Amino acid sequence: MAVGNGTISLPSISFGSDQNTGLYRSASDNLGFAIGGTARAFMSNTQFNMAGKLVGTELDINGVADISGNTTIGGCLLYTSPSPRD
Repeated sequence: MAVGNGTISLPSISFGSDQNTGLYRSASDNLGFAIGGTARAFMSNTQFNMAGKLVGTELDINGVADISGNTTIGGCLLYTSPSPRD
């Protein structure tokens, strides 16, 4: 299946009753996510970038986390040190 590039306000892949929410090509080799006619996220081969809150009950990062801006932590922050190497 091949579709056109689409736009933020009219994504290529959308819903019959909600045509300004869906997927579009935001740039070369980038996939854009539009919600309500607003660009909310994009994915490339190196990153996933989103606008808005990421809400979840668990976040598991395997690798490097690059956090910019303000970070608020409610509850406990658990740090587990890596196993010692021989």
